[in-house]
Amino acid sequence: MITSMDNTTEDKELEPLKSAVLSALQSDGSLDEIRAQLRAHVFRVCDTIDDNKHCVQHITSATDDHLFVDQLIAEYLRLNGYKHSLSVFALESGQQKQSKFDRSSAQHKLGLRLKDDNESKQLPLLTAIVKNCLKKTPKK
Repeated sequence: MITSMDNTTEDKELEPLKSAVLSALQSDGSLDEIRAQLRAHVFRVCDTIDDNKHCVQHITSATDDHLFVDQLIAEYLRLNGYKHSLSVFALESGQQKQSKFDRSSAQHKLGLRLKDDNESKQLPLLTAIVKNCLKKTPKK
């Protein structure tokens, strides 16, 4: 029979191993990936539960403008390489259920005029909006 004292001793003995594994997972980025995958799975499960209105309420009640902003955020995450954040965001916002993002239509809708070069195509529209606003704002 294991007593609480035995558990404490066992935990203390495993502490160096736990610390080494945690350190290794953090150093190669695996820990962030595992955490993002866990969040994504939680949202996926949440999304499949019909009785849980809280999880699916955002997706069903979003306006067109709200969905458009979600697409801009998803594009920003994708182009900046935030793949773990994007996987969670896509599930949470319902991006996987929406039509594909049409960048040129979005650019037109926003009134953005960007160069037709590779650098501009790699610039998220959200970043272009901020740059555009900062140009128009007088510096103090």
